[in-house]
Amino acid sequence: MMNNEQIVEALKESGMRITRQRMIVADVIADNDGASCKDICCIVRGNYT
Repeated sequence: MMNNEQIVEALKESGMRITRQRMIVADVIADNDGASCKDICCIVRGNYT
C-alpha cells in the first residue's frame, strides 16, 4: 500500500506536475487501498464537486 507522499513522489519522478486535482486523487487512492478506478472516480466526484 502506498501513502500519499509515495504517490506524489512517483508522479514527480515520472515528470508530472503536481496539480490540485492530482493531489486529491492521490489522497483518495491512499485512503482506499484496492479500490477500482470507477470507485476512485465516484469518491472524488462525490467528495470534491
